[in-house]
Amino acid sequence: MSAIDDTVHVLHVDDEPDLADLVATYLEREDDRLTVRTATSADEGLDVLAAHDIECIVSDYDMPGRNGIAFLEAVRGEFPDLPFILYTGKGSEEVASAAISAGVTDYLQKESGIDQYTVLANRITNAVESYRSRRALAERNRDLRRYEHMINSMQEAACIYDADGRFVVVNEYLADWYDTTREALEGETSNLIPSIRERGDEDPYRALLDGRREQLSGEVEAEFPGHGYAVLEYQLTPLLVDGAVEGVVGVARDITDSKERQEELHRNERAMDEAPVGITISDPTREDNPIIYANDRFEELTGYSEADVRGRNCRLLQGEYTDPEPVAAMREAIGEERRVTVELRNYRKDGTEFWNRVSIAPVRDEDGTVVNYVGFQQDITDRKERERELSRTERRYQAVFDDPNILVGLLDTDGTVLDINRTAMEYVDVTTDELVGTPFWETPWFAHSASVQEEVREWIDRALRGEYVEFEADLVRPDGEPYTIEGVFRPVTDDDGDVVSLLISDRDVTERKQRERELEQYGAYLKESTDIITVLDGSGVIEYQSPAVERVLGYEQSELVGQDGFDLIHPDDVPRMRAAFTDLVSDPDSTVTVECRFRAADDEWRWLEVHGTNQLDHDAIGGIVTNSRDITERVEREQAVQRERDRLDEFAGVVSHDLRTPLNVVEGRLEMARAEYDSEHLDAIDTAVDRMGRIIEDVLWLARKGREVGSMDAVAVQGVVDAAWELVADEADQAELRFADENPAGVTIEADRDRLRQLIENLLRNALEHGGDDVTVTVGTLDDGFYIEDDGPGIPAAARDDVFAAGYSTGEEGTGFGLTIVKQVADAHGWAIRATEGTDGGARFDITGVTFVAE
Repeated sequence: MSAIDDTVHVLHVDDEPDLADLVATYLEREDDRLTVRTATSADEGLDVLAAHDIECIVSDYDMPGRNGIAFLEAVRGEFPDLPFILYTGKGSEEVASAAISAGVTDYLQKESGIDQYTVLANRITNAVESYRSRRALAERNRDLRRYEHMINSMQEAACIYDADGRFVVVNEYLADWYDTTREALEGETSNLIPSIRERGDEDPYRALLDGRREQLSGEVEAEFPGHGYAVLEYQLTPLLVDGAVEGVVGVARDITDSKERQEELHRNERAMDEAPVGITISDPTREDNPIIYANDRFEELTGYSEADVRGRNCRLLQGEYTDPEPVAAMREAIGEERRVTVELRNYRKDGTEFWNRVSIAPVRDEDGTVVNYVGFQQDITDRKERERELSRTERRYQAVFDDPNILVGLLDTDGTVLDINRTAMEYVDVTTDELVGTPFWETPWFAHSASVQEEVREWIDRALRGEYVEFEADLVRPDGEPYTIEGVFRPVTDDDGDVVSLLISDRDVTERKQRERELEQYGAYLKESTDIITVLDGSGVIEYQSPAVERVLGYEQSELVGQDGFDLIHPDDVPRMRAAFTDLVSDPDSTVTVECRFRAADDEWRWLEVHGTNQLDHDAIGGIVTNSRDITERVEREQAVQRERDRLDEFAGVVSHDLRTPLNVVEGRLEMARAEYDSEHLDAIDTAVDRMGRIIEDVLWLARKGREVGSMDAVAVQGVVDAAWELVADEADQAELRFADENPAGVTIEADRDRLRQLIENLLRNALEHGGDDVTVTVGTLDDGFYIEDDGPGIPAAARDDVFAAGYSTGEEGTGFGLTIVKQVADAHGWAIRATEGTDGGARFDITGVTFVAE
């Protein structure tokens, strides 16, 4: 029995007003403790929630505007623990998962019939009982936490006062402050409480005891017997036990010395406000070393005013990415009470990053005790950026200079050598020192040809005039071996744009040139290919493409040679293609096939099926070879089929929600009407409602599963027929089922068992609906399938092709979809089905194209 013994206020939200009222009526009938308010939208539900005390919400999912999940999230923002039951007609794993993630209390799917309302009422009372228990426990825990706060407060001067301001309990710290014992002090009247009560017209201490104030805090400056003059910072809070004020918890701290230091600091603030750097002063005598002063320049630097940072630690400038080493250095220095200077990334109030040069130094009194820390902040962002840019430039230059695949040199404005990298030196028999100061065109690389020397001088002159010069040259090593290089002369300029040096970079392309010449020999064999044949080097650069690239993608045959092949691939497909390419390069024996989108010359995307092989070790080809076939039309057909499936899913959702919801209302109202009236019309309505429900189920099946077949297994036909007959013939006592085969148990076929059962069940039901209660149904085998026939009235010859159309029915009870489902199941298996005349003149259905399984 539920522990709830009083009224439970429930809010039911559903965009169908009739269904909302119906559910409310049934819930109040099921449990007289339930009082249900209704709303037809999430926004209206939020208004009701704001105006009334609601203990449980029941909501539909599929509603205009905010759906049930969005409504749940809005409720959780204001009422994180309020019971919320999602009661929906559109059930799916996706909806259930989203509801659980949003914090739903319970999830219940709408069903047919009125028993669902009993389940819903039980779910509501269980949820509310748990909700009330948690609230009661939370209230008790808050009382306990306040008492625990009182105990924890006894780390400084702390006590408990009674209603008259007398000490009830004091800690050791407070007793020492009064230079007495705890026992002697308890029962005495506090000197602090009268000082507080004298302030203002109203007695603030009485207001605290009466519950009109939650806290008293401030500072008091006075003479205290047993201690003398002091400035106290205090905080008073009610001591609550079971919700009643039993006393007052007091915590106080002597800040006399701190106030004196602050007054001294204030005298120096004007001078520090004029300083060109940010200055902060912190108090190490207080927990977490809080800031007690920040000058104007600090606000200009960080965006934080003195009011923003007072009482907070300087770590508020440290973001998630602040370097840990300088932070650790500062903490270590403060722990050792010494100076420290660090440079680190900090963050302004608006979140922008800057580099801060921070210097921290301890300030000591006459006894050498550290009484403050002073910090100086200076913005060094511009300097750091210059250093980073210089470092990046140096790293880039050094990376290029050390590249083992590139010949790099630096020339002066007169064309003489300033520096040459090791890779270039491997081609000549001299040292770098021997080349420095030599005109570049007179170096050993070009000594074999006067014409080449003249070309080099011309390239250098053009580069010195600021031109970016690309070149290609056929050279000869000192041992007589020819080779080819290609490269560029890049002018290096100063801030005024004047050329101050030249950077030359080139690479040996002898092997690539040789491959290009060899590939040209293979071109004649590829001209007739309808697929694109492409050769790429090990990094993905295109070395050759067959003539078919013009027909398929619209490019000239050599237009893409030298480009990175991945630049032609759709960005979403690049990761998949790179992974396949990496596999090809790493495994010479591998082959891959990938479907990707490629950019055509008209900037449209074409789908290609790319088959790749590794020919890097081939003497003539020496690359990755791909054969690419245009599959755009096939992919577009597949995408069109998927879009059609998506539309069917959407249609199924509409049918499930928009038709089933009002049908549930009709069912519920019909049950109410039966309880109040006795009319023959109610049976007719019940029959119509039942037929509508079966039509909805058939339509949903056709939309969602009609073309699907699961695993194909060996299925015994007789077992499926017997199970289907038992299901459909329970009210037809005179009907008879026969098997035409001598050994029907031995007939086994390949099929999806569930779909086959549905096909047979619908054919048997069709025979019963049209043949009457005394119909005889016969099942037999054919050479390549099986048949089901009856001795009923049969199907007119002119109508036999129409019976499989959706909605076709001649029976008063039929849905018009049964034979449509039969044909869909047959088509999904790859079978053929034909309606014809039975042996005794009834209807017969032949299913052919079936595969039999041997025993």
